[in-house]
Amino acid sequence: DTSFSDSVYITATSTIGPQSWGTAVTKTSGTFNNMWMVVASTNPSAQSDTTFTGLTADRRYRLTWSFIKNTAGQIYIRFNSDVGSNYKWVASAVNTNGGATSFTASNSATFCQTVAGAPALTANTNQDEGEFVFVPRPSDTTIVSGHAQHTIEDGNPFLWTNQSACKYDGSSAVTSINLVASAGTYTGFVYLEEMIVPNP
Repeated sequence: DTSFSDSVYITATSTIGPQSWGTAVTKTSGTFNNMWMVVASTNPSAQSDTTFTGLTADRRYRLTWSFIKNTAGQIYIRFNSDVGSNYKWVASAVNTNGGATSFTASNSATFCQTVAGAPALTANTNQDEGEFVFVPRPSDTTIVSGHAQHTIEDGNPFLWTNQSACKYDGSSAVTSINLVASAGTYTGFVYLEEMIVPNP
């Protein structure tokens, strides 16, 4: 018999990860392995930049956000607050207006872009939500690769779904990630998850 069954009971007093959040990565012992755990979160209000600090070089992360912006613009991702030309990205999109498509890319940029071309111009009446999964290169933690799924509604209003990939090649190990508005501010929530893995 190769089958296995068992039960896991979690009581109301059990703690899985930290119970209050901030923008610095916080973890507790006794967490489950091989699952995503929220390690930092915040509710920005009229902010143009949110930074999460305390990233670990040998972990996989997922950044999730849902915003309303006060003006048309894009949401950029940066690492270590680096504004140098150390990023490359590619993004594609399709919308609800007869399946219109868009494609944008840059081989040398000062940020990671997660939307393709025109759909980036989302007004304050439309929601901007997405997630970005990223991981440092095992042999060189100054290099990070990631991919995103990003949904927005433009001013027409047409709904766009965007997929993108990004690479960052910096000069020091990545310890923070920034979510930056290209113009104006945003209000909503954003949180960072870490994939919890067994100790080697």
